[in-house]
Amino acid sequence: MNRFKLLAALCAACAAFFAATPFAAAGEDSRFVNLSVDAGAASTTSPSDSWNNTTGLSLGLVYRLGNNAGIRVAVERYKFTGTAAAGTYTRMPVFLGGRFYFWNMGDIWCHADLGMEMSMDQIQSAAGAATSNESNMGGAALYGMLYEISDHLFMGADIKLHLINNSFWSYGIYLGMVF
Repeated sequence: MNRFKLLAALCAACAAFFAATPFAAAGEDSRFVNLSVDAGAASTTSPSDSWNNTTGLSLGLVYRLGNNAGIRVAVERYKFTGTAAAGTYTRMPVFLGGRFYFWNMGDIWCHADLGMEMSMDQIQSAAGAATSNESNMGGAALYGMLYEISDHLFMGADIKLHLINNSFWSYGIYLGMVF
């Protein structure tokens, strides 16, 4: 199955899940309930000795079910360059899982994400011809902190372990908006 069909199937499953999820009512003292979008940059360790560390982009979406839990979908994109051989390795992990808020002190929130991850990988030779295309399934775990700049704007930082083929770590910063 081609990786774009897998991504389309994952997006359809997410859409069905969000449509079936009952909307949680926000309490009077709850903040950050509803939908938030974040975008940022992440540095990552290389997936093997053949590739250099790199920096990539991330885009995330969180639907808060209440003050302490939410559902998160995130897409990241990394492009590694080779150390010994010329070429590039493009990795695009797609995450779907839960976000759990476990500590709050005023405007600072700590959270952990745990869920499934599918990585779509492509290795290209120096000539530009694709030498390998594959999709890998696995999991991911993340720890992060966010700071509320205002009622609708926040910034944060996180560290994430990608438990897929050629596992790696990523360290990110992001800016987000609550709707």
